[in-house]
Amino acid sequence: MVAETQPVETFPYRPQPQTGLGVAARLAAIVGLALLAVLLAAIALLYLLGSPTRAHISVLPFVVVIGLALAYMGVGLFSQVIVITSDIALDGDGVTLHLARWWQVRVPWDKLGSAMLFERAAGSDYRAPGLVGEHFALVQVRGLTLLHALAAAQFGAGIAPLFVVTAYHEGGERLVETLRARAGVVL
Repeated sequence: MVAETQPVETFPYRPQPQTGLGVAARLAAIVGLALLAVLLAAIALLYLLGSPTRAHISVLPFVVVIGLALAYMGVGLFSQVIVITSDIALDGDGVTLHLARWWQVRVPWDKLGSAMLFERAAGSDYRAPGLVGEHFALVQVRGLTLLHALAAAQFGAGIAPLFVVTAYHEGGERLVETLRARAGVVL
């Protein structure tokens, strides 16, 4: 006997070139991560070549502050970009977030029963890239990745992991309606 498979409904992220998450945000995330990697490599090389001197130690606070700023810019922006642009699929078992071709995160329907759904309209002062002036929904649910928790902090939603449904997800309104019906708390 062959098991029946549940139909999968997908909601791909498809931004308009002039209004969606642009190349600039992706480039800023990549540059931030690259600069952080160069900084860490330089620190490692410095300590591998010899013991730290007084000059090395006096520069250390500056290096730490720059490193934290780069980490915030690179990792924070990278997490936002990945979480915002994830394709979303629904099937009989739950929600699948397609972060990359090779990276998928499953959220079973029973976990969505304890989820919190926040619907927002971003203003011009909103700091998340690609969300200025658009309607979107934040879905906080346990069991997502550290990347989703970092994105939550960038959205000002604490550290509880979340995923995002934007106006650029094809059928996004239908997806939000489905999630609203399944979520434990809707705000």
